[in-house]
Amino acid sequence: MLIFGDFFFFKIDQGSLAIPRTILLNQNDHPKVMAAYTAYVSGAAKAVRDSISGGANDGQIESDTRDLIRFEFELAKVCFLIRKSK
Repeated sequence: MLIFGDFFFFKIDQGSLAIPRTILLNQNDHPKVMAAYTAYVSGAAKAVRDSISGGANDGQIESDTRDLIRFEFELAKVCFLIRKSK
């Protein structure tokens, strides 16, 4: 953050993906990694749900986890295109 008088400037930059891009783009070559990552994400979501005593059921969390991994796959493809064009 940079402060200039009454103005604040923030730099927002691209973060990284949770697992390496090469694994996301070649999921069939890494079934154990993908299974462990899926279990980790859904387990974390279930732990949060249980700690707040409510929320989605297990089926919804597992569906949301699959959606998240599909989104990360698409994001991994786009990130490569952005870096390639720089």
